[in-house]
Amino acid sequence: MLPSSEELHFGFATRRPSIEGMRVFDSLEARLLDAPFSFNVIGSSHFVYSEPLGFYEVSSCKSIDDGDVHTLRLSTDMTGEFAFEAEGVACTVEVSADDLAAFPADRDYDLAHEFSPDAHTAIVIDEGDPGYETYHTYPEHDLTVYTRTRLERV
Repeated sequence: MLPSSEELHFGFATRRPSIEGMRVFDSLEARLLDAPFSFNVIGSSHFVYSEPLGFYEVSSCKSIDDGDVHTLRLSTDMTGEFAFEAEGVACTVEVSADDLAAFPADRDYDLAHEFSPDAHTAIVIDEGDPGYETYHTYPEHDLTVYTRTRLERV
């Protein structure tokens, strides 16, 4: 089950952050920008990385101490845009939120985990426009959080 929190933290780093205490529920390996990426559903959100590109992204309800961290308050008017550059890749992340009913449950996801009937983390990988989308639902906030990460080689 996802931890109850009022905030969502996004951390970006060029070295592997500590994810101690964050349980990995499911994972998937894929290629983007001709490099291997690992996509992970963790108990508090998601962890995506590419070791060869020096790219690490953690999204979590738990506080993040490593890297460039951005924090947003969980609400339906939650929005944000972040940029980060590692040795081999630059990314932009757009964050938005809507009510819980906005979660597209019938969408075809590359990776998805259901913590409870209304608590989901799901990821769609986009090789054509390199990047990925994530959906996180928070029934305790009646909320669906959507992120779109776009990647490009630098």
